[in-house]
Amino acid sequence: MQLRRLPRSGVKKGTRVLMRIDADVKLSSGRVRPGADWRLESAVEDIQALRKRGAVVVLCGHLGRPGGVVDETRRVKPVSAWFSRRLNTKVRIASGVVGPEVRSVIEQASPGDVVALENVRFDPRERKNSRVFGRELASLADVYVNNAFGNCHRKHASMHAVTRYLPSYAGSALVDEVRMLSKRRSRPFVVVMGGVKFETKMPALERMAQEADVVLVGGGLALALLQASAGLDLTLDGKHKIAREDVRSAQRALKHFGHKILMPMDMVVSKDGSLKRARHVNVMDLKRADRIVDIGEQTMSAYAKVLRSAKSAIWNGPMGIVEERAGQAGTLAIEKALARVPKSHTVIGGGDTITFLRKKKLGKHFSLLSNGGGSLLVFLADGPMPGLEVLKK
Repeated sequence: MQLRRLPRSGVKKGTRVLMRIDADVKLSSGRVRPGADWRLESAVEDIQALRKRGAVVVLCGHLGRPGGVVDETRRVKPVSAWFSRRLNTKVRIASGVVGPEVRSVIEQASPGDVVALENVRFDPRERKNSRVFGRELASLADVYVNNAFGNCHRKHASMHAVTRYLPSYAGSALVDEVRMLSKRRSRPFVVVMGGVKFETKMPALERMAQEADVVLVGGGLALALLQASAGLDLTLDGKHKIAREDVRSAQRALKHFGHKILMPMDMVVSKDGSLKRARHVNVMDLKRADRIVDIGEQTMSAYAKVLRSAKSAIWNGPMGIVEERAGQAGTLAIEKALARVPKSHTVIGGGDTITFLRKKKLGKHFSLLSNGGGSLLVFLADGPMPGLEVLKK
């Protein structure tokens, strides 16, 4: 997929550039959580390049899902503070997303300044892809640049409608990500999938299983597949049942690609997430009330053996509940095994996975830490990517 790039001639001193960034990061005590700033970091190179050319950079992004209303816990102040430190310049925060006061702040900015709009999802028109809202956003700038791969599967106004009213381009982070994900993968090609977001992971699993030589599964996804294949009565957390439609999706995936899908042989069970009370249980001995937090040692060993022979790999989603000590070993085992795969052919996606690895100071040897979670899965499944379609050459 070839995307339009902003030519140097398109930016002169004072040009206002509306840049859509992926600002949906984890916060802690009013600051960007350590290890969770990788999505913000991906936009820094383009911001600095534009500033050097005298542009006024207007940052636009969302934080969480405020539901179209102002949520004080979802304001962009922590993101703005992070960029101020990283760029070594004061990043001003506009009083809102659009409107006369916001426009006034931008018009008063000097070449090289950076202004951050308030959380774009505070306006209910964003998720409705409102053309009126898109036009209002466009009125704040001269050109538009999209550097938010993580939201490109959403047909939202700041991703789609705004491009009707401004010359629109893909930022370098977006171009690099699409290029890497579009590369032909060497064989054996292994896909690792974990997490619990069935609505995006199941379609991606079916699509990727067509291409992959082996698919390794963990997390809640593995529980749905185990229930579908062995008739086990499992729960996501010792209480909540796996939805019937998710089990049906798992049955369909197994029917077509069961010969490629490798499921856990044992799991780690822990009531409180502590290592002291954790125990490894054969999957056939799991009980409905068991709180499953990770894949077991046998499974880790089997998965590592498969990955050691891989020539390319894509990994999306942790193997367990990595926020708890008893749920981390499986994900760390996958990282260690993937470190041996050629660097130019390893891609990791999913916010929980990358945040965990960065916190552990791991993941530097992978070719791409994707900004996308759901968007990565949709892209890999050949699903609709409205944010990319409007930027095609």
